[in-house]
Amino acid sequence: MLGLLASPSGLVVDTTVRSSPASRALLLRATELPVYVTAAADRQDLFALAEEAEAEALALGTTPQWPRDASALCQRWRLIATTRTAGSELLQQMARQPALGTFRVAQNWKEREADGALRCDNVVSIGRPNGGLLSAWTLLQAGGQSSLTLQHKAKVLQDGTAGQQPLRIAIELDAVVLGGNRQAGEPEEPILQLPFPPALLPGLPPPPALPVPPGLAAALDEVGNVEVTVLDEQLRVVRGVAGARADVLRVFARDDAGGGALPTW
Repeated sequence: MLGLLASPSGLVVDTTVRSSPASRALLLRATELPVYVTAAADRQDLFALAEEAEAEALALGTTPQWPRDASALCQRWRLIATTRTAGSELLQQMARQPALGTFRVAQNWKEREADGALRCDNVVSIGRPNGGLLSAWTLLQAGGQSSLTLQHKAKVLQDGTAGQQPLRIAIELDAVVLGGNRQAGEPEEPILQLPFPPALLPGLPPPPALPVPPGLAAALDEVGNVEVTVLDEQLRVVRGVAGARADVLRVFARDDAGGGALPTW
């Protein structure tokens, strides 16, 4: 996939998997839909196209594998369509009425260079594009942005090779970071970071709950087992959280707006 391998002759061979016709059709349709897909016909359409892309990857022998496709997975990804809509009412309302503010849902995968430990960050960013009254609830200055990052440790349960398909990864929340910028155009800075579960000190009360809007709480609950079924230069298809594989589908697109691939750390 997205990566380079050295051949026995010493030549570097490009192993990049280009987008197939079925995955391109899925990407095109997903970008036409709202991020949170609620209409029954749209959900059925998305599942059908995903199944076609999965079948094509299986036929071509390009189903994701670990560690072969580590460099393909460890990128910055933007959520473009999902059938998991519980708890996303606030974000859906923002999509229908942009004057309330803008939002972006991203997922960043990283492999630690020192020991190969796999990490996954789910990031929900909220922006206030102008000083309008409807976006005042964000408590941001005009042009400001804040984000909630859920940091997870990840472990490969099935590597995607023959007899271990699909590629299955367990993710477990271990820290929460609230960030924001002081002025429009400035990069975000961490405001508050808490381990999860919070470490309690003897004789002290538990730390205060993070100021997460009620409509976002369930949407941010991204723990459990996920299966990566399609992975190429533009697209990633993920099924399942907490074992609910059949009715949960997520489609991600490579996000190069923030600098493209994330380096190892």
